[in-house]
Amino acid sequence: MADFIFCPRCGAVTKPGICSNCGYKMEEYVSENVESEVNVNAESEQTAPKIKKSSGNGWIIGLIVGIVLMLFLVIFSGILVVIGIMPLAFKTITSTSHPTVQAVPNPPTNNNLPNIPDVKENEEDEKDNENKDEDGKENDETKEEEEPLTIRPYDPDDSVFDYDKFSDEIISGSNEFWDENKGDDDLFVHGNYSAYSQSGSSHDFADRDSFTTPYYNYIINSYVENENYDVERRTIRYEGEVNGVYYNAYCGYYTLSADNVDFTAVNEGLRNKCLERIEDYIRNSTDAAGTYVTIYVDSVVTFNNDDVFSAAYDTNVYSNNVINTFSISSVNIDVKNAAVMDNTKILTLDDDFSKFFIERSNTQNRWVESINKSDVSDVTKVFNDDDSLILFFTPLGVEVGINYKYRQDSYGSDYVGWVTITLNDFDNYLSGTYNFNADWGKNYDIYQYEKDNNITPSSGYEFDYDYDSILYDL
Repeated sequence: MADFIFCPRCGAVTKPGICSNCGYKMEEYVSENVESEVNVNAESEQTAPKIKKSSGNGWIIGLIVGIVLMLFLVIFSGILVVIGIMPLAFKTITSTSHPTVQAVPNPPTNNNLPNIPDVKENEEDEKDNENKDEDGKENDETKEEEEPLTIRPYDPDDSVFDYDKFSDEIISGSNEFWDENKGDDDLFVHGNYSAYSQSGSSHDFADRDSFTTPYYNYIINSYVENENYDVERRTIRYEGEVNGVYYNAYCGYYTLSADNVDFTAVNEGLRNKCLERIEDYIRNSTDAAGTYVTIYVDSVVTFNNDDVFSAAYDTNVYSNNVINTFSISSVNIDVKNAAVMDNTKILTLDDDFSKFFIERSNTQNRWVESINKSDVSDVTKVFNDDDSLILFFTPLGVEVGINYKYRQDSYGSDYVGWVTITLNDFDNYLSGTYNFNADWGKNYDIYQYEKDNNITPSSGYEFDYDYDSILYDL
């Protein structure tokens, strides 16, 4: 059956084509309407705004590009930092109250040495909280009483170590104490102690002409057999409980002996340097009851000859397997007179020397805030504190520096660290108190080395470093 439509002119029902009622040709109407629709659509395509459809994944691509760019910047910055600190030697190390984790190898199980997962925050945070009122605001009266923002001695206690007192008050209550030559069982020499030393000390022998730079890189053994005296290595072990804190202490030291010389006083001085570090920590400990503390005090012979004998002591203390504090100290022996030298009397440690030290440190080391931002007179005071002074002889001459405490600002905690410089030609700095032949170390020339390698003084922060980390310049 054929389809019928309404005529657009008369409205009659008719077949498509010509209206049977009025004769109107309906093909023209259809053609005109089709053409009109085409023109309208074409015009709307030209005038309507174009809308770009989002894929929904653009932010992901942008994030990936941003991450890649940030990684590139971090790696590039790291390379710049490494390049900047590579020339630095055994010069500075700083610990803060908010350090970061330092990975350390696990020790042999038979040595009972702890794992060291990270660095302990000190007790200054508790003191900071005490200095605030109930609203958490800084107490102005307490703030005024704070110590000045300057470098200070590492351990201001001026008391002299008394072995008899130490024996009566600490050794007598111990669970275990011995002082022996352990030979191959010496945990410092034959164990994994190097993994725990913050200074990187080593008992590996270094030939005196084998150093590749005139900078002393780290504490290293340079003992040479001498016809005038013999040397014995001994180890002290202490284990006990004091005020609810459990202590394990290990100490390695040396003794001298000869047929025609009495080294009794010398050997007591070499032994007591170990024990005074142990006593200082136990007496001044702020560890809570139940804490397990391990104290290591190792010594290395850094130089010896007919006139002098030097042993550097590397102290590291761990509370519950986390590092608490560290320091470098030394004992220097006048061999011919069988006497322990007063370290503060070997060199002339006045303000002029402090100025010289700061200038040399700025060249040999990175820029160290504690010595550059403190008054020279305060730096001199630290040099003349026996527990703070670092001074020992090496094949390169003299290594001299300080253990110190320093507070960056009135709201921060103390920074504990040390900084040293190397003196190859040290004759001009000797005080004259002791008479010995200072003819070694002169085949190394720091000044020529720095000239050849374009090493110049630092005048400030040459790169950004985080105080909240331990910085090793090795």
